[in-house]
Amino acid sequence: MGICQSLLDSEETKEQLKRSREIDKQLEKKKTTMLEQSVLLIGPGESGKSTVMKQIRAMSGNYTKGELDERKVLILRNLHQFSVMLLDYAKRTCLDITEEEIKGYTVMCEEMDNSISNEGVIKPQTVEIMKEFWKTKAIMDAYEKRNIFHLTDSAGYFFENLDRIVMPGFEPTNQDIVHIRIPTSGVSQADVVLKNIKLTICDCGGQRSERRKWYHFFDDNNAVLFVAAISEFDQKLIEDENTNRMEEAIRLFWTVFNGKFFNKSAVILFLNKIDIFREKMKSVKIKDSFPRYDGPNTVQDGVKFFRKQFKDGIHPNFKKRLYCHETCAISDQVQIIINTVIDTVVQENLKDTGMI
Repeated sequence: MGICQSLLDSEETKEQLKRSREIDKQLEKKKTTMLEQSVLLIGPGESGKSTVMKQIRAMSGNYTKGELDERKVLILRNLHQFSVMLLDYAKRTCLDITEEEIKGYTVMCEEMDNSISNEGVIKPQTVEIMKEFWKTKAIMDAYEKRNIFHLTDSAGYFFENLDRIVMPGFEPTNQDIVHIRIPTSGVSQADVVLKNIKLTICDCGGQRSERRKWYHFFDDNNAVLFVAAISEFDQKLIEDENTNRMEEAIRLFWTVFNGKFFNKSAVILFLNKIDIFREKMKSVKIKDSFPRYDGPNTVQDGVKFFRKQFKDGIHPNFKKRLYCHETCAISDQVQIIINTVIDTVVQENLKDTGMI
């Protein structure tokens, strides 16, 4: 993946820095009391919401030893899940894999599961088979088709870092942690302190079955951070193979910001996975999935198109409070954008209280 950068131009950047300095001055006056802000984190499944939450957590301080140990086990479980998915796809689609290889790799998956459950580590002999498995042509071909069977890009990351992950004393880095894939179920809440601001963040599950729970958290939020994966414009939902993921995200955004809720909240839109979007622009045409698109098949024009799609369908009141960023949540550079978002949230709050 390439280095992920915001598409903000220099004038916007200057304005953000100016606004940040103004807010810092106001907060300096309030040093004796900690400003409290609440942020609701929503969006469709697999958009990267939980990764954004992990980045915010990383900005607020280090993980404890116990938390790192838990995440190490989660990484190993991810490796097991990814192996099963890759092998299953290779078998189902008759890729170039022999019956002998299938039997051997099935045993490998069983050994991985047993090792993790019993000891929290994978046996050395199993690790060697995993390396061979990852280099097998059929498995690499399956990985190239990962969008079809909903395998995340984290699979490649963890297999490429396998030697480091299985070393004695391994402790996950922030990059390792943000690559961990666990679907959010229900609502996860975290309190973090950044820039002398106490942020209460609610991360709500994005699958269709989880969205009915959102409404219980629609009151009294200073900001709503909606995350949509711009790279998924050519993919289908796991729950509904006939529905385009980006179309679903756009309709969901319209539904949320056309109602009676969030009348005073800042609206932040993250068009996430911009790094994957850049790669797709080299070989995939937006028009094939969005016939109404009539611009050049470039990153810049594609981003403009999707920004407009989200914005055009919401109530005019929300358009005035909409801030949009292109992000790569797995990159630590997203923390710079998160800082900008915090400044935006605080600025809106200070406006409401008449401080600026």
